[in-house]
Amino acid sequence: MLAQRIEQYKQAQEAEKKLKALLLQVLESDAYERMTNVRIANPELYANTANAVVYYYQRVKRKITDKELVTLLSAQTTKREGSIHIERK
Repeated sequence: MLAQRIEQYKQAQEAEKKLKALLLQVLESDAYERMTNVRIANPELYANTANAVVYYYQRVKRKITDKELVTLLSAQTTKREGSIHIERK
């Protein structure tokens, strides 16, 4: 059981290492810095945006700028506006 968890942890670390190397290649330096900040602040958003970055890079075939990354980030974060309805008795 413990050996299995250790192996899963090692695989996750290796996958993260590969993703970081890939992001360094496809993002300009300021965009990469922004992504590292996102990773610290919101790991789920980081994972979703990293996938979007890779997909976008495959389409444009050039390094992604910070402005383009901001656009991708805003597309990943949809604001849910709701209303609260309070009924009084």
